Amino acid sequence: MTLFEHLPDPFLLLPFRRGGSASVDWTVCKTYIANNYSSSYTSSLESALQQMNLLRSAIVQVCVADGEVSPTESFIDGKLIPYCKLVAKAQAHIPLFGGYVDDHLKFFWHDSFDDSEKYESENANLELLSCVYNLAVSWSHVAVTLASDGITEKIKEAFRAFQNAAGYFDMTEKLLCRLPPELAKSDLTTESLGMLRQICLTMAHHCAYLKAEVDMKDNHAMLSKIAREGGKMYESSCAALKENVWYIGSGRGGLAKLFEQVFRTLSCVFNARAHLHTAALHENTGEQGVVLAHFDQALRYLGQVETLQTTELRSWISSIISNVNKASDRAVSVNNSVYFCRVPAEVETPGGLPRPLGKPTACEDFTVFESTRESDPFFGVVPAHIVAIAAEWRTQQRSLVAACSSSSKSCRKKAAELLSQLNVNDIINVVTGETQTRGRVPTTLRNRIQSVKKGADGQELKVMDTLVRMVKRCNNVYVALQETIQEVNNELERESQHYLEGVKTYGEKLWRDAVHPAHETQSCYSIQAALDRHQRDLERLFTQPFTHAKSKLDSNLQYLGRLDWPMEELDALMPFTKEADAHEHNEKILESVELLKKLLSRKQATEDGQNALLQKLEVLLESDSITHNLSAVEEAHYIVIKGRESQKIGDVIAQVNSAVREEEELLRELEELVSRLAILRSSDPIFEDMQKVCNKLEGACTTYTELYKELSTIAAEGATILELFRKLLEGTKSFVMQRKLEVENAKQMLDRQITFKMAEMEERKQNMKALEDSKRRQEELQKQMELLERQMDPRRSERIAEVLRRQREAVSDSSDPAVQAQGGRENCDAPPSYDALMSGAHPPTSAPLPPQQQGNAPYNPFH
Repeated sequence: MTLFEHLPDPFLLLPFRRGGSASVDWTVCKTYIANNYSSSYTSSLESALQQMNLLRSAIVQVCVADGEVSPTESFIDGKLIPYCKLVAKAQAHIPLFGGYVDDHLKFFWHDSFDDSEKYESENANLELLSCVYNLAVSWSHVAVTLASDGITEKIKEAFRAFQNAAGYFDMTEKLLCRLPPELAKSDLTTESLGMLRQICLTMAHHCAYLKAEVDMKDNHAMLSKIAREGGKMYESSCAALKENVWYIGSGRGGLAKLFEQVFRTLSCVFNARAHLHTAALHENTGEQGVVLAHFDQALRYLGQVETLQTTELRSWISSIISNVNKASDRAVSVNNSVYFCRVPAEVETPGGLPRPLGKPTACEDFTVFESTRESDPFFGVVPAHIVAIAAEWRTQQRSLVAACSSSSKSCRKKAAELLSQLNVNDIINVVTGETQTRGRVPTTLRNRIQSVKKGADGQELKVMDTLVRMVKRCNNVYVALQETIQEVNNELERESQHYLEGVKTYGEKLWRDAVHPAHETQSCYSIQAALDRHQRDLERLFTQPFTHAKSKLDSNLQYLGRLDWPMEELDALMPFTKEADAHEHNEKILESVELLKKLLSRKQATEDGQNALLQKLEVLLESDSITHNLSAVEEAHYIVIKGRESQKIGDVIAQVNSAVREEEELLRELEELVSRLAILRSSDPIFEDMQKVCNKLEGACTTYTELYKELSTIAAEGATILELFRKLLEGTKSFVMQRKLEVENAKQMLDRQITFKMAEMEERKQNMKALEDSKRRQEELQKQMELLERQMDPRRSERIAEVLRRQREAVSDSSDPAVQAQGGRENCDAPPSYDALMSGAHPPTSAPLPPQQQGNAPYNPFH
C-alpha cells in the first residue's frame, strides 16, 4: 500500500432518543375537536390522527440502538418528516398540554445519553423535539452507512447527509424554547445540541477530505489544508465532548468515552496527514530535508494514539502507521544515499482553511407552514384567545415595521432626488464620451445626432427639410382655416342681406312680424357661440404655438442646419489638444467615472436589499407562525414565543436600518465624487471650448426634437380645428338655407295677405257705392211717397209720429235685453209700412197675450 492508502476511516453512530413502551393514541383528540370545533371535524382529520398512530409506532421501532432495521432516506422521507409535520400542525391548533385534550394523552421518551433516564409529559413539545432529534440522528446514521464503504460516490452522499443532520440539530435547538424547563436537560440542551451539530459538521468535513483525496490526489497543498482543518475540527469536537454531561456521566466503557478516544485519534491522524501531504509537496521540489522533518512530525502525532477499544479500529490505525513508517524509511534511505540534506529540527505547521467545508443544511421548519384546507387536516381549529393575543402582538409590531418602512422609503426618495439633481447618469455618459472620443464629437452626442436624423423607417432624413415641410403643412392648414372662417362669415352676411331686402320691400314692422331677425334665433346664437369658441381654440392651440415655433426655428437656424452636416465636418468643429497633455487628465477622469459607476451599483444593490428585507418584514408580520407557536405552548412560554418572533422582526428591522445608513453614506460619497469630477472637468484645458460646441449641438438636437413634436402637435390640432370649422360651415349653410326658405314662405304669405286686403278694399268700395246709390234712390222714392201722402191724407205725419212713439215704448218696456236690442235696432227707427199708415192701425209692441191672460174675460177661441 502507498503512503495515502488506508482502510476506510471510522465513523461513529450517534444514539437515538428511545420511545417509551407505552403507546400514544392520537385518536383521543377526536372527542375534544368534535366538542369544541364541530364544524372543523372532518374525515380527513380522523384519518390524519390514525396515520399519526401508525407513523409513531414505526418510528419507535426503528429509532433504537442496535435495531434490526437501520434508518434510511425513505424512512426519513416517508415516516419521520411526515410525523413531525403532523405533530407540529396538531400543536398549532390543539392545546396538547396540561391534559386539556385528554388526561390519558401522555408522551414517553428516554434520554439518548442515558437510556435509563425516562421523561414523561402531557406536553406534545416533548414528542416534537424528540422526533426532530431522532430525525437528525437518522441522517447521521444514513451518512455513517454510506461513508463506511469508502466508495467515492457514497462519500459524497454521506457529506450531504451529515450536513442534513447538523441542520436538524439546529432546528431542535431553535425549538427548545417551547419545551417545559423540567424537560430541557441532558441531550435536550443548547450545549448538547451544539456539540452534536459540531460532531456532524466535523464528520461532514471528514467526508469532504476523503472525496478530495481521490479527486485531487496530486494537489497536496490543498489536501494539506483540508487535513489540517479536519484535525482542528476533531480537536474542537473532542474538547466539547469532554465538557458535556454525556461524557461526564458516562462510565468507563460508555459510548461517550469511545467517541472521545476516536475523535482524539482522528485529530492526530488528520494532523499527521497534513504533514504527510506537505512532505509530498516538498518531495516534488527536491527538498528532502524538509520532507523528513514533516515525516517526523507526522510520526509524532501518530505516536500519540492510544490503544483503541475494538479490533477494527486497531487494524485501521495500524495500517496507517505502517504505511507512514515505510514511507519515512524510504525517504531517509534516499536522503542518505542521494540528497544528503540536513533535516530541520522544526518545521512550520501546515495552515488550515478559512472555514470548514461543511455547513448545516437549511431545513424546512415544521412549525412554519401555511394552513389551508387541502394541506392541513386541522384547518379551522384555532383557539380564540390565541387569535386575540396574536392580533395584539401584530398591532405592536406593525408600528415598528411602518416606521422602518417609512425611513427606508424616505431615504430612497432622497437618493432619487439627489441623483436627479446631480444628473449622475448623464454625467457618466457625457464624461465617458468626452474622454474616449477626444477631438471628436462625443459618442453620446454622435449617437443622438444620428438618431435625430433617422426616420421611422430607419431612412436618413434632412433636419431642415423635415422642419420646412412641417412648417408648410402648418401654413396650409392655417390658410384653409382662414378660408373656412371667411366662408362662415360670408354665409352669415348673405343671410343678413336677405333679411334687409325683406325689410326694404315690406317695411320693418310688417317684415319683423313675419320673420324674426337671424341674430334673435337659437340657431344663430349656437353658430355664433361655436364660431367664437373655435376661434379662441384656434388662437390658443394653433396661432400662438405656431408663431412661437417659427420664432424658435428662426433663432436656431444655424445649428439646426449643422445637424445636416456629415459627421466628419462636425468633428472638425471640436477643439484640439496634444495627446500627451491630456493623457494624465483623462486617466484621472476615467478613474473617477469608474468609481462613480461602482457607487451607483452599490446603491442599487443596497436598495434591492432593502426591498427584499421590507418584503420579508411583511411576510413575518402576516405569518401564522406566531399563532401556531402560541397555540403549541403553555401560557408561561407566551413571553418567550412573542419575544422570539419579535426578535425575528427586530433583526430584519436592524438590517434595514443598517442598509439605510449604508445608503446615506453612499450618497455622501457620491456627492463628493461628483464635485471632484466637476472640478477635474473644469480644469481640462479644452473643456470650456469643447463644452460650448457640444452644448450648441445638444441644444440643436433638443430644439429639433421639440420643434418636431410641437409642429406635429400644431398640425394635428389645426386639422382638428379645421374639421370643426368645416362642420360649422355645413351647419351655417344649412341654417342660411333654412332661413331663405322661411323668407320665401314669408314673402308668399305677405303677398297673399296684401292681395286679399286689396280685393277686400275694392269690394268695400263697390258696396259703398251701391249703398249710396240705393240710399239715393230710396230718398227719391221717399220724397215721392211723401208727396203722394200729403196729397192723400193730411194727418199722416201725426199718425206716423204716434206709431213711432209706441214702438219705442214697446221696446223700452221689454224685459229681454236681446229683444230690446233687436227691437231698438229693427223697429225703433224703421218707418211704418204703407198699409199701416193707410189703415191707421197700430203695430203690435210685443207678442199678444193669450185671451186667458187678458183681464178676467173668458177665453173665446172663436173671437
